[in-house]
Amino acid sequence: MTTPSTQVSSTEDPSATGKPVTPSAIPKDRTAQYQGTRMLTESGLDLDHVPPDPSREDLRYEKRPGRGIMTGPSLVSVVWSAPKAPSRAQCEEALGAGLPAGHVFGHTAPGTAFCMWTNVDNVAFVRVSGPEGEEGVPVDIVVWPKQPA
Repeated sequence: MTTPSTQVSSTEDPSATGKPVTPSAIPKDRTAQYQGTRMLTESGLDLDHVPPDPSREDLRYEKRPGRGIMTGPSLVSVVWSAPKAPSRAQCEEALGAGLPAGHVFGHTAPGTAFCMWTNVDNVAFVRVSGPEGEEGVPVDIVVWPKQPA
């Protein structure tokens, strides 16, 4: 199995190829507990609810310079730079070498994507699907339920 690069190259960056990243770019995954597009606002999102609801449990968003999208203070995340959305297994593998807990992405450019553990150990993939607006930033989300022990 190949592990995606955590660095974006010009050949992997969707904006460099001129191919827009759209919600339809993520294939439907029947194993997901939730898959769809939500608006990430300053109220945040709790990805463990179906559908994700406003809460600062998992994802946070601030318009202040240098802030942008942040994962919860105790959650691990990893940048996903491959143009195709990952499977649950690919996200889990990438999370093995994740960023420090409570990562701040600091920008909200369309196409920015990452995998993360939620606060109840579900696996999630999040990708910014459009430009930042007055209310927040639209994000495509796939959340897979925690694997039984």
